This record gives sequence, structure tokens and C-alpha cells, in this order.
Amino acid sequence: MSSASVAPISDCPCAVVVVDPISTGANVGHDVLQMGYPCIRLFSREVPTSLITMFLPGLRTDYCATVTHEEGKIEATLDRLKALPYKICSIISGSELGVELTDRLCRELCLPGNCPSYSDARRDKFIMGETVRAFGIRAAKQAAVSEWSEVDAFLKDLKPNPFKVVIKPVRSAGSDCVYLCENEEELKQHFNEILGTSNQLGLLNNNVLVQEYLQGTEYVVDAVSKQGEHKIVAVWAYDKRCHDGFHFVYYGMRPVPASKYPPKLIEYAFQVLDALKIKDSASHAEIIFTPTGPCLVEVGARPHGGEGTFIPIAQACWGYDQVQVMVKSKLDEEGWKSIPNIPGELKGYGLRVDFVSPVSGVVKEVKHVKEIEALPSFVAFDCLPEVGGVIQKTVNCFTACGGVTLIHKNHEQVEKDFLAIREYEKSMFVV
Repeated sequence: MSSASVAPISDCPCAVVVVDPISTGANVGHDVLQMGYPCIRLFSREVPTSLITMFLPGLRTDYCATVTHEEGKIEATLDRLKALPYKICSIISGSELGVELTDRLCRELCLPGNCPSYSDARRDKFIMGETVRAFGIRAAKQAAVSEWSEVDAFLKDLKPNPFKVVIKPVRSAGSDCVYLCENEEELKQHFNEILGTSNQLGLLNNNVLVQEYLQGTEYVVDAVSKQGEHKIVAVWAYDKRCHDGFHFVYYGMRPVPASKYPPKLIEYAFQVLDALKIKDSASHAEIIFTPTGPCLVEVGARPHGGEGTFIPIAQACWGYDQVQVMVKSKLDEEGWKSIPNIPGELKGYGLRVDFVSPVSGVVKEVKHVKEIEALPSFVAFDCLPEVGGVIQKTVNCFTACGGVTLIHKNHEQVEKDFLAIREYEKSMFVV
């Protein structure tokens, strides 16, 4: 990929930069283009084609320019951006990989953004937790380790009973290499497996994070912040389960009505955003509501991922979505003001179903497609494997094998269809 390529000049002199418009980030670029602004695609590094093309069909991708940043060469990237025939009016991170570069560029170009001095706290899960703890709110007990003796010291201090400890990379996404260990032998095995290897984002795991296990429902609190004003735009409940020994496999996600928010969940989410100095961006916080209250799993200073499959569900439930609100926060002041600080009750109901494959191999047949399409709440499939393609047994987001969007005015109908899909799924993928 060339370091910069330019398309014909738009009549509009102002342009928006989207850093790493992959997954939901591609929806960000689409919404910017739909508002009539030229959009510059900036990659924070050489990004694999598999990630660049990780978005749903039907989105606009007619970027006016493409620039690739080279690590350690911020001035060169700034020069390339300044050389383009546009006045840059906003820079938005489209995915987790682009968070730090977005912070730095916003500072260098005097544009609204998050403070770069807290970039590490917004990316490194260990620093994140300690920053939240220092702010005076609850954070998981944890240690960042690179030697087994450090793990041993953590265990002696934690004294887990029963033995349940989480281990994962300090910088990752999508439940990649996240394990719940129920004995010391498992913990040591996964410690050796993660340390020194590269994760799905292409980042080297120089150290490993070990944490206490948090028991409870995991909520997603999606927000958008503008000049320090936070607006919660959606609250979801994850459906994560154990599958074939992997404890954090996504089965789906449900919207949560305002009347069902756990006590202090929203207050805690606002405090987390303040602790991490998230002032001018989208955010995607994962919070477990334990028997003693909310506790942060992690938060990304970027939009909710999952290729934007949550967007039609959010629109049906609340009448707006996080990507739309984020773009309004940058480009439409009146539109931003029209969004409430906290979502109200649901206007409709929807549900995201993630397919969980019990098999690996070359796909010979995908069954039950017509039956699922005939369900009353069916809206769309996404990323279904094709015959002749290869699927893996599902263990995280990166081994998911597609999903279904369900939307209906009737809550019971959606849940009925969800259960039907789970039955079809058992024999859906033939390898």
C-alpha cells in the first residue's frame, strides 16, 4: 500500500480523517461521506487486507485520500496530511488500533481530542485499571507480569477461593487470548502461550495481565463525549458463555431498557470516562455488575466494534446509534444537542445473534438459511461462511462464523426466534 494516494478534489474544503476505518470504523467513514464531507482514510500502520475489508457491504468507501502512517514518523504523517488539498476539521479513531495516533494528531493539529498523556491508560489494560483505581473507584485486582514468579506473587496476595483467575494480553480485543483458569496448571499453560507471541491485532505480547475473576452480568455502555460532556447512547447486556473450554465466547447481545439499568451503572461509567480523560471521542465500556457493584473490565476510546452490526438494532430501539451521534458531535452541533444524556425506554426490540461453530474445516454446506430467514424478526445475516471456505471452532470474536440481526416490536417474538436459531445452529455448518 502506498503511503498516500489522492482521489479527485471535492468542492468542500473541509475534510474529516478517520484513523483505521475498519470494522465499525468503516461505518464512521460512511456517515461522514453521507453528510457531504470528504473523508481521508488514515492507517496507523500497515494493516492486513483481512482487516481493511472487515466491514459490512453497502457502505460508502469513496475516500478522497489514503495515507499510511509509519511508526515513529509523526511529522511525516502530518506533512502528508497538510499537503492534501483539504482543511482537516476533525480526526476520529475508527478502531482500537487507531486510538493513540488519533490522540497525537488531534493535539498536533489543535483539534478537539483526548489528552495524549493518557493514551497508554486508554490502550494498556493494566495501566487502565490502575488509573481507574487511582481515581477512587473500583477496579479489578490485577498484575502485569512477564515472569512466572510475578504470577506466583500475585496468587499469594489474591488467594482466590475457589481458584478462578483471568489471564489475557494487556493490549488486545475481541476476547483474543482471554482465558478463565480454574487451577494453577491452566494458568501457567496460558501464561506461556500468550507471552512473547503476537495477538490478533498484530501486537507483540511483551507482558501478560492476570486479574481476579469478576462474577456477574457483563454490560456494555456505549457513549460519546464532546468537550468533556458525556452522553450514554446505548446500554447492552452481553450473552457470553463457555464453549468447548473457552469461557468468553460471544453468543449475542441484547439492548437494556433504562428501567432495567443496575444501580449506579451509569454513574460508574461516567466516572470511568473522567478517570481516563475521555473527553472527545466515542467509547465502548465493558462493565461487570458484581454482587458488590459495578467493576470495569475494559474500555475502548473508540466506537463499539463488531462490524457495526449493532447499528440497526440501536436505531430500532432508541432511534439513533453511536456512530451517528459521534459524527454529529464533530460536525453537527444542533444534532448533538438533540441527543439525550441517557437513553430512554426501548421503542422496539432487537437482538444480535452470534453463531458459534462447534466444528473446524472446509465448509461443505450451510444449512437452515431459509428457515432462519423465514423467522418473523429476521432482518439480515452477516459474514456467513461460504461453501468452500474455511471455518474454525469458535473461541473468540476472530473465529466467529457470522451472525443474525433480529428486530421486532414484540420482545417475546425476538426471544422465541433466538431460541429457534440456537437449535438450527447445532447442525448448521457441515464440514
